Amino acid sequence: MKDSRSIIAYYNELSKDYDRLYAREQLDKYTILFRAAYVDIEHANILVDLGCGTGLLLEYLQVVSGRANTIYYLCIDFSLGMISRAVEKHRSRKLYYVDYVVADINSIPLRKCVGNVVFVMVSVLRQGEEGVVLRLKEAYSSSTLVVGLLVGEKNKVCPKLGSCKFVGKVGYECLYVC
Repeated sequence: MKDSRSIIAYYNELSKDYDRLYAREQLDKYTILFRAAYVDIEHANILVDLGCGTGLLLEYLQVVSGRANTIYYLCIDFSLGMISRAVEKHRSRKLYYVDYVVADINSIPLRKCVGNVVFVMVSVLRQGEEGVVLRLKEAYSSSTLVVGLLVGEKNKVCPKLGSCKFVGKVGYECLYVC
């Protein structure tokens, strides 16, 4: 396994081309997940996008949800390049309800939240890292988790993820709502 500095360097470099390379695939995942977690997302006060990349989820929600501009959106990624790209893309929109944070999902700088909170982790975790989801669910038990778990092979069976509901698969990623 590569050390975290080389992984961060990789994503910093990838940030320049991320949307061109992966936007369509990410939007397909968001469509499936949004259908499954529509009520939770529409009633959320706070949406925490862990591994937000270039902020594609925010752009998606602005297109499909009438409430997207009233939800406090917290964009967290460990890559400064990805966060910088998200800020750059969103700057012209003057989004006052969005904050961008450079942080690792294994040590999220969050305290207990009041209200309806939805955590989204898509294309962040690999099979074997399910413990992150379970720790989040335990720490924020009243929240909803929307999760994509990457598996090693496209046709591999999706693992059971605790009490999470399996909602579909796109490519190498199994999608769940917890």
